Amino acid sequence: MASIYLIRHGQASFGAEDYDALSELGMAQARQLGKVLFERIGTPDIVLSGTMLRHQQTRDLALASGHIQISSETQSLWNEYDHQAVLAAFEPRLKTAAGTRELLAQSDNPKTQFAGLFAQAMARWQSGQYQDYPESWQAFKSRVKTASTSLLATLKQHQVAVVFTSGGPISIIAQQLLGLSDDKMLSLNWTLTNCGLSKIVKTPNRVILATLNEHSHFEKSDLRHMITYK
Repeated sequence: MASIYLIRHGQASFGAEDYDALSELGMAQARQLGKVLFERIGTPDIVLSGTMLRHQQTRDLALASGHIQISSETQSLWNEYDHQAVLAAFEPRLKTAAGTRELLAQSDNPKTQFAGLFAQAMARWQSGQYQDYPESWQAFKSRVKTASTSLLATLKQHQVAVVFTSGGPISIIAQQLLGLSDDKMLSLNWTLTNCGLSKIVKTPNRVILATLNEHSHFEKSDLRHMITYK
């Protein structure tokens, strides 16, 4: 039996012009994750991350906190979809943080309004009826499948891999293993915590989603403020 731990990055800088960098809380989340995870599993055989800054920052902080010294590889196959491109194709003002703030400024409930706009933008992208995206929905799904299939093929019996990625790829893998619809995948994506753990188990006969979005490493009373979703 081989295992893959999929880790969503720490809290990014939502609302800032450079969304990709971890916030201070995101850095703390990564350190706490590393402390707990690597005490549990020891040194993994393989460490991968996407090429995005938030993936690499989460990886580096977690490994350092867990006192793990191992070479890692970055692969763009594990990157998140371009959420800003998806939003901008639906509403150009959503292309930048400043434009988004301006659009939501008059709303009584900006979070609810943004969630609604995001859902509409995702539905437009997922429909496949429009070609104004740098990466289509189907291409994104195919890319993530390629990433997971390649890693599973590489893993030998009893090996452990850790992958630092984003909510989108984790949700796509869960969708594929559980047979979920695109709508269910999107709903699942909204629930994934920053630095949450999802575990895939490879047996000789099948691939299993053993755990999804596990975040007990943040559930002590003095750590619950670390449970975030952005």
